[in-house]
Amino acid sequence: MVISFHLAVFGAAVAWQSLLPAGVAALWRPPKDLAIPWWVAALGASWLLVLGPAVLEARLPALRDLAAELYTSIAPVTPLRIAVFAGLSGLCEELLFRGPVQETLTWPVAALLFGALHGGGSRRLWLWSAFAVIAGMLFGALVDLYDSLSPAIVAHTTVNAINMQRLRQYAPVAGRPQR
Repeated sequence: MVISFHLAVFGAAVAWQSLLPAGVAALWRPPKDLAIPWWVAALGASWLLVLGPAVLEARLPALRDLAAELYTSIAPVTPLRIAVFAGLSGLCEELLFRGPVQETLTWPVAALLFGALHGGGSRRLWLWSAFAVIAGMLFGALVDLYDSLSPAIVAHTTVNAINMQRLRQYAPVAGRPQR
């Protein structure tokens, strides 16, 4: 299901972008050269999005409950599954949300839609939606600053890979994967 969903997201991104004046080539623009290299900014944003929730999770039971629920929804969390899921979501979701959605509707609106997608309309997942809005704002700012999707794709993929690894701590004791 993850693969088919992300292939549909990829197709939607390419189809929508092909209708815009910049065309599909805009999805593959190289980043601008700035004082802070794009990959440094992407990894910095990633660490903010990993460390902030990790600190809050240690203090807030609601975040621990959410993490346990997220683990259950994606289990088993194996290294292969982490690589596939993080890679597909980082690439395909950024191609859509920071590509034609952001170009058409602005990055704050793209971030709100990104958050709505992640919550799926469930009140139980409102914290995850809020996190996704914040992440979407950072990813959108990176795209706006560097005029390229590359920083957002790298940041999103990194956040998902690290957070999926972190979710492994919520595996039921008997079924916890070996580290």
